[in-house]
Amino acid sequence: MMRINQFAKTDLQLIRRDGILLVGVFAPIILALFIRFLLPVLEKWLKENYSFSLEGYHVSILAMAFLTVPSMLGMMAGFLLLDDRDEGMLAYYAVTPMRKSGYMRYRIGSTLVLTFLLFFAVHLLADLVELPVIAGVLLALLFALEAPIFALMLANFANNKVEGLALNKVLSVSVTLPLLLFFMPESFQWILAILPTFWPVMAMAAGMDGAGSFAFFLIGGVAVHTLYIGVLYRMFINKTE
Repeated sequence: MMRINQFAKTDLQLIRRDGILLVGVFAPIILALFIRFLLPVLEKWLKENYSFSLEGYHVSILAMAFLTVPSMLGMMAGFLLLDDRDEGMLAYYAVTPMRKSGYMRYRIGSTLVLTFLLFFAVHLLADLVELPVIAGVLLALLFALEAPIFALMLANFANNKVEGLALNKVLSVSVTLPLLLFFMPESFQWILAILPTFWPVMAMAAGMDGAGSFAFFLIGGVAVHTLYIGVLYRMFINKTE
């Protein structure tokens, strides 16, 4: 517990000093506030001027907001992993009782918990659609599994923060691609199933409709995310040994 507290204090100090990491914390909150206060204004303007309603797209808009949470927090965790790797801290942890595996459990576990909690913060602040309580908790868990994937992708394929920023822009595309699901014929939707982001978006859509496929997308999503995390985790451990 003392080690976890020390890690948390160190992380908070780094986040306060680094503007990029601060963006990761506040970007989802700002987006949620935009949805709550400015989206109604935009909807009114579109309806009055173009007779166009965004009401049918509320689920897709909220899904995008939810996906910004793991992508931003995953970016933060990825940059912290890069810092610790470049500063030789991973080699240090490897010879301590905590070992490298303990450090990685902290890094991934803390990112999961923060993403889970921020999911609900975004949902409450946006106040766009109602989520059933049980479905909301399960969706929060599934969306939270996105964060370690973003973090480990950065840690595996970026050599420094500059490359990490460039890679993060590419990874951000995976946040928007699943939104195409709401506009694609059902027969083509499975093309995107290789993306981890496909599963929480489909689960959310099914959960909102009360469809029986909610459990399928939830279980499938957990399996796909677990596979991604396991492969990326092993790659990172091998890369740092």
